[in-house]
Amino acid sequence: IEELTNSILEKITKTDGEKYNIYTDGLKIYTTIDYQMQLYANAATEKHMKSLQETFNKYWSKSNPWGRNSSIIYKALKNSKRYKNLIAEGKNEKDIKKVFETPIEMEVFDWKGDKTVTMSPLDSIKYYMRFLHSGFLALEPNTGEIKTWVGGNKYNHFQYDHVTSTRQVGSTFKPIVYATALEQGISPCDYFKNEQHVYEQYENWSPRNSNNEEEYTGKYSLKGALANSVNVVSVEVLFKAGIDNIVRTAHSMGIKNDIPRVPAIALGVADISLLEMVQAYCVFANGGKKVKPVYITRIEDKTGKVIYQGDKPTYTRVISKQTAYYMTEMLKAVVNEGTASRLRGTYGVGGEVAGKTGTTQSQADGWFIGYTPKLVAGAWVGADNPNIHFNSTYYGQGAAMALPIWAYFMQGCRSDAACKTKVSGGFYWGNDI
Repeated sequence: IEELTNSILEKITKTDGEKYNIYTDGLKIYTTIDYQMQLYANAATEKHMKSLQETFNKYWSKSNPWGRNSSIIYKALKNSKRYKNLIAEGKNEKDIKKVFETPIEMEVFDWKGDKTVTMSPLDSIKYYMRFLHSGFLALEPNTGEIKTWVGGNKYNHFQYDHVTSTRQVGSTFKPIVYATALEQGISPCDYFKNEQHVYEQYENWSPRNSNNEEEYTGKYSLKGALANSVNVVSVEVLFKAGIDNIVRTAHSMGIKNDIPRVPAIALGVADISLLEMVQAYCVFANGGKKVKPVYITRIEDKTGKVIYQGDKPTYTRVISKQTAYYMTEMLKAVVNEGTASRLRGTYGVGGEVAGKTGTTQSQADGWFIGYTPKLVAGAWVGADNPNIHFNSTYYGQGAAMALPIWAYFMQGCRSDAACKTKVSGGFYWGNDI
């Protein structure tokens, strides 16, 4: 909120020409955050991350998740405030090494409660490198209002915002590929062979399906391929739709970050923020129209005078209403029968829901973005360093790492009569703005 407010205040001056100060001028800042929904988002994130971290610790109980790659620890050491302060003091590497290897008393974060321990600064870096982190965002598609924002696990220990930071998005990018294909005239009833290809023009690149199945047989419709996140079909769909067309679609849907013009974008190699991905999925919920996210509605000075009034929602059509309808039907299949089916079976989330899981290479990132007509929400989970992760898709896939946060959040909202009406609702074609 501080960064967003300051960016607004940069354009506003007092009557005497001076800039406003967010800390000393007694400003009242009104946000779109829904207090009750934010509580459920915080609770959902904490509940899942406590459990997942325990699983991760047990998984790596006999070895380090970074293996023999000590450069990961050394890089983290050099990026630490302690190291930078010592350099500023003129310390040499030998003295710095001694400081980092000398045990001292310190307080460290633990999901069961902060604890005071005696360990060296080097060991504390290794301790924190083992933590998985999270980001969660919920946005009202019809208005663009951001209802919840969870930037990380615990702000007093981890200030890095995982809502606005970028990571590889995995298969959550596939709906953009498929939407572009539909826009280019490909029918949702068209079938594609489940075949592995070698693309000689791209350095003999040969993508595989995530389950590494030995036999590549049969055919998939667009709906079936997306529901089961079939990689080899998604790449073929990409070539049919055109890489440049896909990049244009992604940017038109609200993704500002650069997207490499390579076929691997079909598998989600692009680095994109959670905020941008949630905004992009709003296009599907909005019948093909993009809406600009809104976080601050107005700012008043200490006398109550409104010095900033947020704009009304603005919409831009980026895909056809028919394409948005088809995409919602296909993404409902992901939840009902595909990679996100545990949302139904394991977590008992009923009602009309569409969404997509995402898992990046080596399970470095887990994603889930899901929506109803009233709310689009996304979750990301991963370690600070992508080289630290589960080595098993059973634990590391998006359906296991990120989807539970979404599920717990929806359970919480639907258990509250006042909150339930803000997230529930059925899909229907023609739901225009």
